[in-house]
Amino acid sequence: MESMETAATSAMTSTAAAAAAEAGAGADDPALDALADMGFARDRARAALDAAGGDIAGAVDALSHA
Repeated sequence: MESMETAATSAMTSTAAAAAAEAGAGADDPALDALADMGFARDRARAALDAAGGDIAGAVDALSHA
């Protein structure tokens, strides 16, 4: 059985994850933030990062040649 504290922590973690997903999933992603700061749209930056395996330089290259 889970303790009350563990259950509460799990519920808070799930709620935080859902909020992050709703807010744009990447609120705590420095690579995504860096690309957005460079002027790239967050949705395109996320797709480029995913395609580049998380490599910022690869994502910038893909975004610059798109």
